[in-house]
Amino acid sequence: MNKGENLNQLCRLATAKLDDLLDTLNVEYRICNKGFCGKCPVHDGADNEQGWIIYQSGYTVPGFWTCFTHHCEEEYDKNLLGLIKGIRKQGPADAIAFLEQFTKTKCTQKPSVPEQYIQSMQYDILEELEEEEKNYIPRSEARQNLIIPATYYINRGYTKNTLNRYDVGYARNEEIFPHTSNRAVVPIYDDTGTYMVGYSARIIYERCEYCNKYHDSGPCPQYATGAKWKHSEGLHSGDILYNWWSAKYYIKTTGTAIIVEGPGDVWKLEEAGLHNSIAILGSSLSMKQKNKIDICAPHKLILLLDNDEAGQKATNSIVHMCDKLYNMCIPPLSANDIGNMATKQIQKLLFPFVKG
Repeated sequence: MNKGENLNQLCRLATAKLDDLLDTLNVEYRICNKGFCGKCPVHDGADNEQGWIIYQSGYTVPGFWTCFTHHCEEEYDKNLLGLIKGIRKQGPADAIAFLEQFTKTKCTQKPSVPEQYIQSMQYDILEELEEEEKNYIPRSEARQNLIIPATYYINRGYTKNTLNRYDVGYARNEEIFPHTSNRAVVPIYDDTGTYMVGYSARIIYERCEYCNKYHDSGPCPQYATGAKWKHSEGLHSGDILYNWWSAKYYIKTTGTAIIVEGPGDVWKLEEAGLHNSIAILGSSLSMKQKNKIDICAPHKLILLLDNDEAGQKATNSIVHMCDKLYNMCIPPLSANDIGNMATKQIQKLLFPFVKG
């Protein structure tokens, strides 16, 4: 075995051979930007092909990973050692022993140290080694390069006015909106609504009941790679509250913030006459997102996360984070999410909470 290294360096040695490590752990993966992605290898029953990613570079802590559906990294830590603990269901000492065997290098830290060490590492991983140059696109330019509105969402019941307000359309220019063919583009704007900081693009096809992939009505392709959503490179959803540029005024004046998961939920609430909704673009509320809400100082939070396991977990997490600061309301949904409810249903459900 090679000379001793500290835990951080041990993880770096393993991350340099990340594909071999994932093979050793029997993880199915695909190569993607700066790392590998696929179904989350930690929680049981994972079926989302875009539900997990591990980065090989770009973060100060080696092996930074995220589970986008169940957020397993919050339970096992967001670094390479945490991933090994989660996959193998081991404690830190056994996970370190696995790393030692894989890298053929002795760890100089005692098994009692890693838990404290890991806690100190977690707060560093959000700082990238090199700050990416931010070339944000003015909103007017983004609109010029989109065909608005997207008929896909009109067919799903959204109005042209709503889609025009939020600039939802199809890409004219794939240099600005790359990899968005056969997708409806949802621009995401900064806190002032002046610049586009990124976008999400929803495939216009539904999930096939035979192959469980998203494709057109033809025969199931042998390799269906179309994920439901694609997001622009470098989009950090945990830094953003979708619709914040518009909703923050109404949150201040009404004293109420409505928290949902995605843009479609915001649009439906807008159509119901509720203008104080914000989307967390996922199933967890980050501290950066919470801090923005705190600035507006609402007295009430209405949680309308999706009516599924991930949504329930997110709701519980937000309640735990915020219940000492705000009055929390969790109206019962009659559908899987707000985006699938009719306007009158939404008004009947929410007006008592908003006006109460």
